[in-house]
Amino acid sequence: MRGLTQVRSDGNAFPAVEELVKLAQDVRAILGTDTKIGYAADWREYFGYHPQDGSGDVLFHLDPLWASDEIDFVGIDNYMPLSDWRDSHDHADASWKSIYNLEYLKTNIEGGEGFEWYYADEDGRVLQQRLLIEDGAYGEPWVFRYKDIRTWWSQEHHDRIAGVRQAAPTAWLPESKPIWFTEIGCAAVDKGTNGPEPSTWGLG
Repeated sequence: MRGLTQVRSDGNAFPAVEELVKLAQDVRAILGTDTKIGYAADWREYFGYHPQDGSGDVLFHLDPLWASDEIDFVGIDNYMPLSDWRDSHDHADASWKSIYNLEYLKTNIEGGEGFEWYYADEDGRVLQQRLLIEDGAYGEPWVFRYKDIRTWWSQEHHDRIAGVRQAAPTAWLPESKPIWFTEIGCAAVDKGTNGPEPSTWGLG
Protein backbone atom coordinates (compact mmCIF):
# COMPACT_ATOMS: atom_id res chain seq x y z
CA MET A 1 0.00 0.00 0.00
CA ARG A 2 2.91 2.36 0.57
CA GLY A 3 3.34 2.69 -3.18
CA LEU A 4 -0.29 3.81 -3.47
CA THR A 5 -0.58 6.11 -0.46
CA GLN A 6 2.48 8.07 -1.56
CA VAL A 7 1.14 8.84 -5.05
CA ARG A 8 0.73 12.62 -5.08
CA SER A 9 -1.56 14.59 -7.35
CA ASP A 10 -1.97 18.32 -7.94
CA GLY A 11 -2.16 20.48 -4.84
CA ASN A 12 -0.22 17.93 -2.78
CA ALA A 13 -3.28 15.70 -2.56
CA PHE A 14 -2.98 11.95 -2.02
CA PRO A 15 -5.90 10.23 -3.79
CA ALA A 16 -5.35 6.80 -2.26
CA VAL A 17 -5.43 8.29 1.24
CA GLU A 18 -8.67 10.07 0.41
CA GLU A 19 -10.14 6.75 -0.70
CA LEU A 20 -8.98 5.05 2.51
CA VAL A 21 -10.85 7.69 4.51
CA LYS A 22 -13.99 6.91 2.51
CA LEU A 23 -13.41 3.19 2.95
CA ALA A 24 -13.16 3.61 6.73
CA GLN A 25 -16.51 5.41 6.64
CA ASP A 26 -18.07 2.58 4.65
CA VAL A 27 -16.66 -0.04 7.01
CA ARG A 28 -17.96 1.87 10.02
CA ALA A 29 -21.43 2.00 8.49
CA ILE A 30 -21.35 -1.79 8.14
CA LEU A 31 -19.67 -2.80 11.41
CA GLY A 32 -20.94 -0.11 13.77
CA THR A 33 -19.31 1.60 16.71
CA ASP A 34 -18.29 -1.50 18.67
CA THR A 35 -15.59 -2.47 16.17
CA LYS A 36 -12.10 -0.95 16.21
CA ILE A 37 -11.07 0.24 12.76
CA GLY A 38 -7.55 1.16 11.70
CA TYR A 39 -5.00 1.07 8.95
CA ALA A 40 -1.80 -0.98 9.20
CA ALA A 41 0.82 1.37 7.78
CA ASP A 42 4.28 0.32 6.72
CA TRP A 43 6.87 1.54 9.23
CA ARG A 44 8.40 3.73 6.51
CA GLU A 45 5.00 5.20 5.70
CA TYR A 46 3.11 6.04 8.90
CA PHE A 47 5.04 9.20 9.83
CA GLY A 48 5.04 11.10 6.53
CA TYR A 49 6.09 11.30 2.92
CA HIS A 50 9.64 12.49 2.25
CA PRO A 51 10.10 12.51 -1.53
CA GLN A 52 13.72 11.98 -2.51
CA ASP A 53 13.54 14.53 -5.31
CA GLY A 54 15.50 17.41 -3.79
CA SER A 55 12.34 19.46 -3.21
CA GLY A 56 12.68 19.61 0.57
CA ASP A 57 9.02 18.64 0.90
CA VAL A 58 7.84 16.84 4.04
CA LEU A 59 4.19 15.89 3.92
CA PHE A 60 2.19 14.16 6.63
CA HIS A 61 0.19 12.47 3.93
CA LEU A 62 -1.63 9.95 6.15
CA ASP A 63 -2.83 12.55 8.65
CA PRO A 64 -6.29 12.87 7.03
CA LEU A 65 -6.69 9.14 7.69
CA TRP A 66 -5.20 9.19 11.20
CA ALA A 67 -7.45 12.12 12.12
CA SER A 68 -10.59 10.56 10.66
CA ASP A 69 -13.41 10.00 13.14
CA GLU A 70 -13.75 6.45 11.81
CA ILE A 71 -10.15 5.46 12.62
CA ASP A 72 -9.62 4.25 16.18
CA PHE A 73 -5.86 3.68 16.20
CA VAL A 74 -2.65 4.36 14.32
CA GLY A 75 -1.49 0.98 13.06
CA ILE A 76 2.18 0.35 12.28
CA ASP A 77 3.71 -2.78 10.78
CA ASN A 78 6.90 -2.39 12.78
CA TYR A 79 9.99 -3.95 11.21
CA MET A 80 12.39 -1.16 12.11
CA PRO A 81 16.06 -2.19 12.35
CA LEU A 82 17.31 -2.99 15.85
CA SER A 83 20.95 -3.60 15.02
CA ASP A 84 23.71 -2.79 12.57
CA TRP A 85 25.87 -5.82 13.15
CA ARG A 86 28.82 -6.88 11.01
CA ASP A 87 31.08 -9.92 11.01
CA SER A 88 34.27 -7.91 11.54
CA HIS A 89 35.77 -7.25 14.97
CA ASP A 90 36.10 -3.49 14.46
CA HIS A 91 32.67 -2.42 13.21
CA ALA A 92 30.88 0.52 14.80
CA ASP A 93 28.83 -1.56 17.27
CA ALA A 94 31.48 -4.15 18.15
CA SER A 95 31.77 -2.89 21.73
CA TRP A 96 28.43 -4.55 22.45
CA LYS A 97 30.20 -7.91 21.95
CA SER A 98 27.20 -9.74 20.47
CA ILE A 99 24.16 -9.15 18.33
CA TYR A 100 22.30 -11.24 20.93
CA ASN A 101 23.02 -8.69 23.67
CA LEU A 102 19.53 -7.72 24.82
CA GLU A 103 20.66 -4.28 26.04
CA TYR A 104 22.14 -3.59 22.61
CA LEU A 105 18.84 -4.36 20.93
CA LYS A 106 16.85 -2.38 23.50
CA THR A 107 18.97 0.74 22.99
CA ASN A 108 18.04 0.65 19.31
CA ILE A 109 14.29 0.83 19.94
CA GLU A 110 14.54 4.58 20.54
CA GLY A 111 18.08 4.97 19.26
CA GLY A 112 20.47 4.03 16.52
CA GLU A 113 19.50 4.05 12.87
CA GLY A 114 16.33 5.98 12.16
CA PHE A 115 16.51 7.84 15.47
CA GLU A 116 20.01 9.21 15.98
CA TRP A 117 21.60 8.70 12.58
CA TYR A 118 21.04 7.49 9.02
CA TYR A 119 22.96 6.30 5.98
CA ALA A 120 22.89 8.52 2.91
CA ASP A 121 23.15 5.56 0.51
CA GLU A 122 24.22 1.94 0.22
CA ASP A 123 27.90 2.86 -0.02
CA GLY A 124 27.53 4.75 3.25
CA ARG A 125 25.89 1.70 4.80
CA VAL A 126 28.71 -0.59 3.75
CA LEU A 127 31.29 1.82 5.19
CA GLN A 128 29.13 2.69 8.23
CA GLN A 129 29.27 6.39 7.50
CA ARG A 130 26.64 7.46 10.00
CA LEU A 131 25.11 10.91 9.56
CA LEU A 132 23.31 12.61 12.44
CA ILE A 133 19.60 13.24 12.02
CA GLU A 134 19.26 16.97 12.53
CA ASP A 135 16.88 19.78 11.67
CA GLY A 136 18.78 23.03 11.66
CA ALA A 137 15.89 24.94 10.12
CA TYR A 138 13.14 24.36 12.70
CA GLY A 139 14.57 22.25 15.50
CA GLU A 140 12.25 19.33 14.83
CA PRO A 141 14.53 16.38 14.11
CA TRP A 142 11.68 14.00 14.99
CA VAL A 143 10.15 14.85 11.60
CA PHE A 144 12.96 12.81 10.02
CA ARG A 145 13.16 10.07 12.69
CA TYR A 146 10.90 7.18 11.77
CA LYS A 147 11.70 5.54 15.11
CA ASP A 148 10.61 8.58 17.11
CA ILE A 149 7.02 7.39 17.34
CA ARG A 150 6.53 8.95 20.77
CA THR A 151 7.32 12.50 19.62
CA TRP A 152 5.43 12.10 16.33
CA TRP A 153 2.39 11.02 18.35
CA SER A 154 2.59 13.89 20.86
CA GLN A 155 3.17 16.84 18.51
CA GLU A 156 1.23 18.88 16.00
CA HIS A 157 2.31 18.14 12.44
CA HIS A 158 3.23 20.89 10.01
CA ASP A 159 3.84 20.06 6.36
CA ARG A 160 6.92 21.55 4.72
CA ILE A 161 6.72 22.75 1.16
CA ALA A 162 10.09 23.29 -0.50
CA GLY A 163 11.58 23.09 2.99
CA VAL A 164 9.31 25.78 4.44
CA ARG A 165 7.29 24.80 7.51
CA GLN A 166 3.65 25.65 6.95
CA ALA A 167 1.95 27.80 9.60
CA ALA A 168 -1.21 25.74 9.89
CA PRO A 169 -0.97 22.24 11.34
CA THR A 170 -2.49 19.19 9.70
CA ALA A 171 -5.67 17.57 10.97
CA TRP A 172 -3.75 15.32 13.38
CA LEU A 173 -4.47 16.10 17.04
CA PRO A 174 -1.57 15.21 19.35
CA GLU A 175 -2.10 12.06 21.43
CA SER A 176 -5.56 11.63 19.93
CA LYS A 177 -5.28 7.96 18.91
CA PRO A 178 -3.39 5.02 20.43
CA ILE A 179 -0.51 3.41 18.55
CA TRP A 180 -0.94 -0.29 17.73
CA PHE A 181 1.86 -2.40 16.33
CA THR A 182 -0.24 -4.44 13.92
CA GLU A 183 2.87 -6.46 13.04
CA ILE A 184 6.27 -6.55 14.71
CA GLY A 185 9.43 -8.60 14.46
CA CYS A 186 12.31 -9.45 12.19
CA ALA A 187 13.33 -12.15 9.78
CA ALA A 188 14.40 -15.45 11.39
CA VAL A 189 17.81 -15.34 9.71
CA ASP A 190 21.34 -14.44 10.72
CA LYS A 191 21.46 -10.68 11.47
CA GLY A 192 17.70 -10.45 10.94
CA THR A 193 17.53 -7.55 13.40
CA ASN A 194 19.66 -5.49 10.99
CA GLY A 195 16.51 -4.75 9.07
CA PRO A 196 13.86 -6.15 6.78
CA GLU A 197 15.94 -5.88 3.62
CA PRO A 198 17.99 -9.01 2.84
CA SER A 199 20.87 -6.78 1.71
CA THR A 200 21.48 -5.81 5.35
CA TRP A 201 21.69 -9.33 6.76
CA GLY A 202 25.08 -10.37 5.46
CA LEU A 203 27.04 -7.14 5.79
CA GLY A 204 30.59 -8.13 6.59
